Amino acid sequence: MKAFINFHHKHHPETMGTDEVAQFLTFLAINRNVAINTQKVALNALVYLYQKHLKQDLGDLGFRYASKQRQLPTVLSTSEISLVLNQLSGRNRLIIEFLFGSGYDKGVGANKVKLPQVSFVTNALWAK
Repeated sequence: MKAFINFHHKHHPETMGTDEVAQFLTFLAINRNVAINTQKVALNALVYLYQKHLKQDLGDLGFRYASKQRQLPTVLSTSEISLVLNQLSGRNRLIIEFLFGSGYDKGVGANKVKLPQVSFVTNALWAK
């Protein structure tokens, strides 16, 4: 809400309507380059405000949808994975290679291997 109000030079939402909401949502997509889910959150918040509190129907907004997709965070870079694997051998290396290869590092598995669980000082890796 704060970003919407500031975008429109601190005008009260009661004095604005469909055009201003569409302008703001398009601004998020084009100028701020937000992910589509971020834009949808803003849309839902504004629709809720206008319908439930201001009792105004926004109608057809006709704004431009964001095209940026959600990006998954990288837990370890490729070079960091190589550093870890080069410190391992035998059964332990096989297990860690299997975990990384199966997508365990991307949250597909039950847990994630996170940076606090990798110690490059003691050459230790553990998963909880």
